[in-house]
Amino acid sequence: MIIPQWLKSQLETIESMDSKKVFNSIIIFLLAYSLLIILYGWRYISVTQSLKKKLHTLNDNRELARNLREKMLQVQNQRTSVDQMLAQEPNFKIGGYVASLLQKLHLIDKKRIEETSQTDVQDNYRETEIRLGFNDMNMKQVVELLHAIEQKERIYIKRLEIERSKKQISSIDVQVTLATLIQS
Repeated sequence: MIIPQWLKSQLETIESMDSKKVFNSIIIFLLAYSLLIILYGWRYISVTQSLKKKLHTLNDNRELARNLREKMLQVQNQRTSVDQMLAQEPNFKIGGYVASLLQKLHLIDKKRIEETSQTDVQDNYRETEIRLGFNDMNMKQVVELLHAIEQKERIYIKRLEIERSKKQISSIDVQVTLATLIQS
């Protein structure tokens, strides 16, 4: 077998060394080699962990974007349905509707306060609120009133307060804030 010259010289150098020097050289070589493997392994693990964190963050952001898109589509659908509802009754007045409702339910004598306000909300909508207060109502009257309000899709209840009447023990006082949207 033909052995290259550089390898021959290395073998002769090793043969000329005593066993203690050969053993120390092998130990040094193995330690250096082990250190390189440990450094490479540490680098591999740290890069892998960093990439896993980035991937996790990316997946979280992707999920957030998907949820935001779904919410945006829901809002667009709701806006479309609100626009259709508003187009059905363009001249709707909440005050007139509430007055006819109270007359129909025979609650005009129970009404004590009525306040109306308007607030601009998003885009081209304006919210009209009416605050009503009633004294000495029974539970049946309250339920009929709330049921009648819920039947009208265009009106929604913003706030409802019910408390025991200070005048009569068996009756209740009600404050309700109703609202509707109109296009500006």
